Amino acid sequence: MKYNLDILIVDDDLAMARSVQSVLTTQGYRVQTVHNALTALESIQAGKFDLVLLDVMMPKMTGFQVLDALDRVSLDTYFIIMTGDTTMESAVEAIRRGASDYLKKPFEPNELLIRVENIFKQKQLKAEHHRIEGQKKQLEMELYQSQKMEAIGTLAGGIAHDFNNILSIILGNSELALDSLDDHSPIRQNLEQIFEAGSRAKEITYQLLSFCRKGDSKRLPINLNSIVEKSLKLMRASLPSNIEIHHDLQDEVHTVLGDAT
Repeated sequence: MKYNLDILIVDDDLAMARSVQSVLTTQGYRVQTVHNALTALESIQAGKFDLVLLDVMMPKMTGFQVLDALDRVSLDTYFIIMTGDTTMESAVEAIRRGASDYLKKPFEPNELLIRVENIFKQKQLKAEHHRIEGQKKQLEMELYQSQKMEAIGTLAGGIAHDFNNILSIILGNSELALDSLDDHSPIRQNLEQIFEAGSRAKEITYQLLSFCRKGDSKRLPINLNSIVEKSLKLMRASLPSNIEIHHDLQDEVHTVLGDAT
């Protein structure tokens, strides 16, 4: 089976390095070899390899010294130590210094392949773990956002209820004042604008209540021209007198289903 791994073999024994390379390349692995520990150190630090098969006994630097010289936290690289030591000391030392596995020389090709395949499975598990952790963080952020929106909704509901109480007084008194006025009274137009603005504000409170799920947004047949004309009247009352408003509305506008607010 072919596994998508870039492998570096570090061994000063040229024959051994070629033998390991031959076994791995026949399985489709991408393999490079170096025969000097210092050169290997530079190649590994570049972060190009998923797996390094590292001999222990080499001139100038041992495989253990190479491991000690690397910042393995920043490298997504696994190490298999290759050792000719027949005791368990080298194997234990290899694991203690951060290697993922070890091979005793000489070894059978099948043993080599099994240990390399195990590394591939470890990488898969690690990638899956990172994916799950990423999803977990995303869900936590979504939960936090949901809680924040719920808190805003609760606040909006409280404001809307208080605002409704104020508007009830404004609208009620405006309506009473209009009923008591003659149709030609000079202040009638001002009171009508107050009543219309209050009614508009009442519609906005319904939107706030809908946002916090304490009220239902209602869709009704509306004429867009009528909505625009009413909005322009409200704007006129809040704009300086030196600003003119011109509108160009089509005569034939279809009724739409929507929320006038």
